[in-house]
Amino acid sequence: MTYNVFVTLQGDDRIARFSMDPDTGALERREDVALAGGPAPVAISPDQRFMHVAQRSSKQLTSFRIGIKDGSLAPLGTIPLGSDPCYLGMDRTGQFLLGAYYLAERVSVHRIGTDGAPLNPPVEWRTTGRGAHCMQTDRANQFAFVPHIEGSGAPNAIFQFRFDPESGQLAPNTPNRFAASEMLGPRHFCFHPALEVIYVSNEQGCSISVLDFEPNAGNLSHRQTVTTLPADWEGANKCAQIRMTPDGRFLYAPNRGHDSI
Repeated sequence: MTYNVFVTLQGDDRIARFSMDPDTGALERREDVALAGGPAPVAISPDQRFMHVAQRSSKQLTSFRIGIKDGSLAPLGTIPLGSDPCYLGMDRTGQFLLGAYYLAERVSVHRIGTDGAPLNPPVEWRTTGRGAHCMQTDRANQFAFVPHIEGSGAPNAIFQFRFDPESGQLAPNTPNRFAASEMLGPRHFCFHPALEVIYVSNEQGCSISVLDFEPNAGNLSHRQTVTTLPADWEGANKCAQIRMTPDGRFLYAPNRGHDSI
């Protein structure tokens, strides 16, 4: 058994597909799929049958069917977007495509059609704030969270919404945001697979925050923040993505500047 790995190459206007050996991690190049318009963020449906790619230069989104046997990509269609998203994701059911728009200061929700492609217009095109970096729903698919970094008018906070899993619509929760007490700049986050805890990668703070999630009210509260850098580092650095292993034992966060994970 091998895994499929898809890499968008924004500057080259293409998607590279690799197969990966699960025992060694070795990659083998399989194909390149041309896609004009600067392909960048990607979302794959929970059943791994469909892939959605945003083209940031042309402000479009193209969807593909993923071949069950070989992982090949078959285009389903392209829709226009209101701006250029820096992030795409899916809700827990795969019925809605979620987008975050850093410069446009918005988030979007598109319903997925019967053919696996998103419908247009979106059911949500909501203003949040500058620096919106991602959007995810909780395991129960009842709440959505949108982190915003700090600086240049960005709010340095995680916006909290109620999410309607039937309509895809958002409603501000109470309170409507979790605000960091320091200049942390929350950028990306991930949920623990079993505990009511999320882990946040802080771009400006060069740190990871551990937040407790209250599943009934949908609110976040701070438990701990730890640095991602060694004590003797004095150079410039910013944090980016964050990922946890499926068993919840290991957490990975990259440093851009210190060039480490």
